[in-house]
Amino acid sequence: MPKRVVVTKEGKSGRNLNFHDNFTKKNMTRGEFVKEIEKGNYNKYHVRKINNIKTPVSNPDSTTNNNLGGTGKRGTGPRFMPTKGMKK
Repeated sequence: MPKRVVVTKEGKSGRNLNFHDNFTKKNMTRGEFVKEIEKGNYNKYHVRKINNIKTPVSNPDSTTNNNLGGTGKRGTGPRFMPTKGMKK
């Protein structure tokens, strides 16, 4: 089953700007997604104020299927990758 909501655009800072609901086929800005969450239309997500900006985030749970993540364009892999000759 595909993720319900995916990020379609990130800003230079890494903030998620645009979203796509794979079930309804609706594209949303961050502000539109925030309003939908606040209306109760996305019960697996909530809104946090990050740097005084309302930001959609997935609820903490044991699944990764509802995680928003990013577009993958900023390097979302591990922070540290051992190089040749270093112990893992």
